[in-house]
Amino acid sequence: MYNLTHYFKEYLPASSNIEKIETKVLRGNVNTRIQKLLDDDFDAVVLALPGLERLSMSDQSREQLIPLIQNLTFMVPPQTEFPSAAAQGALAIECLKDRKDSGELYQKLQKVHCQTTQDEVSRERKAFSEYGGGCHLAVGIHVEKKKDFFCHFHRGFHAEQNIQLQFIENLNNARELPRLSKGAKVFLGLSEKKAVQFKSKYPSLVFDKLITKQALPAKAFFGDHLYVTSKYCFHALDILNKNKDFQKFLFAAGTKTMREMAALGFWVHGCADGLGETELVRLRNSEFLKLFYKDHYALEILSHDKTQSELAAVTPTYTHLIHEISKEYRHELLSCELFYWTSATEYRFFINLIPELAKKIHACGLGKTYDELTQKEKVSAVPFLSMREFEQYLKSQLH
Repeated sequence: MYNLTHYFKEYLPASSNIEKIETKVLRGNVNTRIQKLLDDDFDAVVLALPGLERLSMSDQSREQLIPLIQNLTFMVPPQTEFPSAAAQGALAIECLKDRKDSGELYQKLQKVHCQTTQDEVSRERKAFSEYGGGCHLAVGIHVEKKKDFFCHFHRGFHAEQNIQLQFIENLNNARELPRLSKGAKVFLGLSEKKAVQFKSKYPSLVFDKLITKQALPAKAFFGDHLYVTSKYCFHALDILNKNKDFQKFLFAAGTKTMREMAALGFWVHGCADGLGETELVRLRNSEFLKLFYKDHYALEILSHDKTQSELAAVTPTYTHLIHEISKEYRHELLSCELFYWTSATEYRFFINLIPELAKKIHACGLGKTYDELTQKEKVSAVPFLSMREFEQYLKSQLH
């Protein structure tokens, strides 16, 4: 309730003109709660997706849900920004240690045991206890294993402080953060215009002067689900504002893109949290959310003209323009110790121009960029959960 009240407004379409969000406790089973929404007792209700998912797997409960939601829409708030309660949605089965069955039941239960879930939940519960625990702890805690890393997302209010933590747990030294020399130069793959907040804080940063992005003519959409990868795709969405009859489900690659789309008046149904396309797959495969999709399920990815995806066809909405660089800028790049890439395409353009940069230390987000750099380019890249986490790293190294 705390996080919704303080942070959810910027994920709602600006065109809705909502001045503030108020929350109330909602009791009853799922059908009762949705009926209260239909009866105008609430403007929206927030329900736990794991519970809705379980109901959607039963024929009887699914048949009851369908008429209730037929005139509604949905949004799955990003877990990285709105983490659920610790251990939310995890199911546990207990059995007696001293059962007189020679361990037969225990062995059967091992077949449905998920070690990853246990590892994630144990970390959530540990963090929960460190904040003091209790039913009224206003801190959401979500831990998710991505690749070889445990990603932590904590947000809320505790001990008179706003809690907003995002970090990768360094388990068995799976991620070794490089130590930079004093006064080190660091490349950040954003334009100076986009990185104003970084430029003033970290004067030793070097920005991307090689690449600018240019919009391509918009095309008619074929997909029912549009996966929007960056703000450079937004001009292609104008057709949705002009034709309100389009039934489209909008998904954003990251939380910033989701907020920017909301600021333009779009209702965004979900977000991959900047953790890659696998998060999008999980959302679209939800049995509950499929009740909204009905027969509208074709996916279309909006990105640049060099993007490839195993998920679906890509509609190019922008391209990269490559500029000549000065000798001074080349020298600046060669003097950088660390390079933070915002895409694998950006990495390739720079390496093609200055092959020596391949020997530097590389960093990036944990989503598609990390996969492409480590798997296709065979680069040893240091992953960060977000630009927020990378800035915390810069602060520890450069200040």
